[in-house]
Amino acid sequence: MVFKEKTEVFLVKRSIIITLVLLGFLIIIFEVNKEVIFGLLTGYLISLLRLRILSDTVTTLVKKAANHVKKRMPAKYIAVQMLTIIVFILAIKRSTPFFLACFAGVLIIQLTILVNSISELLGITRNNFE
Repeated sequence: MVFKEKTEVFLVKRSIIITLVLLGFLIIIFEVNKEVIFGLLTGYLISLLRLRILSDTVTTLVKKAANHVKKRMPAKYIAVQMLTIIVFILAIKRSTPFFLACFAGVLIIQLTILVNSISELLGITRNNFE
């Protein structure tokens, strides 16, 4: 996965930091097992895939108006959503802690956006994207 846009790279860098902090917190404070760590990383990878496909879909639909683009990109987006559902089904069959960690991993990008929005609102950071 290659992220091209400035905002994508920014989100990925921030989400890596949040993921590492979360993993460190889980390992040091709660002494979790490898299954939870693997679940969190699996969910995080799904989250990155969803970010990439969503970004491609929106960028392509905004920049190009060709018919093949309109048909192909939503299909990719729906395929990623189906992949997410399949991963959740497999995770719940494996174990509840793995499922919860996987679910938390999928939400890391959204958490990153929330944290960044709050820090922007409070004036802690100033991110200017053209």
